[in-house]
Amino acid sequence: MTAPTPESAISEAAVLDIRQRHAEATPATMECRAWHDTGSLLALIDDLRARLAAAEGREASLEKRRDYYRERMEAAEALATTATARVAELEGALKPFAREADEWHEDVPDDYRILCAEPGAETANHGAESVFTIGDLRRARALSEGGSNG
Repeated sequence: MTAPTPESAISEAAVLDIRQRHAEATPATMECRAWHDTGSLLALIDDLRARLAAAEGREASLEKRRDYYRERMEAAEALATTATARVAELEGALKPFAREADEWHEDVPDDYRILCAEPGAETANHGAESVFTIGDLRRARALSEGGSNG
């Protein structure tokens, strides 16, 4: 419940005064209709205060949920920013392999492994095949062009 303002403190005092006079009065000492109306109004005040307290409780709960989802959204936005940067970095790393794929004729099978030679060597040694295939290069090209291949 919210802290009382000077206006609500005055009204609280007035309500307490009315409660006291109503408790001391009876239909015999007070006009019967006024006594019942005052009792009804006091019951209404109690009901409204209970509803206000419940609404304030729901508001606090909603504020907690809002804060929780705001934190989750901020974390998701940070993750998306990081992921976007990482994707751009990986796409850049694919470009040399995509360019290499362009150097190979389309008739070369995807499972062909390129022979590698050490710098300065005139021929490749037996078993000097690359760990990647022409198909790997072609997939890199497809991905760097925004598509998918395999």
